[in-house]
Amino acid sequence: MNIGPVKLFLLSLWLLFLLLLIQTIDIPVCFEEGATFIGWGDLLYRNIFPFVLLFLILFDWVTLRKIRVKMNNSKKLAKQVKKVKLNNSKTIDFFTSTILPLAFLTLNSWRGYISIAIVIIALGVFFIKSNRIYSNPTLLIIGLNTYDIQLIDDTEIIALSFDILEKDIKIASTEIAKGYYFVKRKG
Repeated sequence: MNIGPVKLFLLSLWLLFLLLLIQTIDIPVCFEEGATFIGWGDLLYRNIFPFVLLFLILFDWVTLRKIRVKMNNSKKLAKQVKKVKLNNSKTIDFFTSTILPLAFLTLNSWRGYISIAIVIIALGVFFIKSNRIYSNPTLLIIGLNTYDIQLIDDTEIIALSFDILEKDIKIASTEIAKGYYFVKRKG
């Protein structure tokens, strides 16, 4: 499976999807005498958007599992790290300027759902085209650190890794998109 920038962008929105799911799920509960079940059809109709969000959260979970498997099974030759800089500080801007405002939009109509979908698509295009997909703190929450790395051959890359990376170690990498990689510490 190719884990490209679109899947990585969707993975980076897992927290937003979860917050929106909590806000929009509509399961009526009534314990009064004479209360009846509204029926599966009405329940499903009331929760179309939350079901889409639940699907996206499950998709993100599967993507994360596949990233871990792909990183663990990397057959590429290990390369030595010449310089490494942890670069997680850039991530908070995305969270405060994007995730939080979107999470608290009022979503009580189809227009609200369509509006947030358009904003998410526009954000995806922006982050993918600007090659800044890695700068999302929700990736940090799930354990993916962001590093600026210079390899022994002077190649510079942006690396996402579950491992702690240091100078003079060997790494195996899998390219996500031009310039940024999933990286696993070797040896």
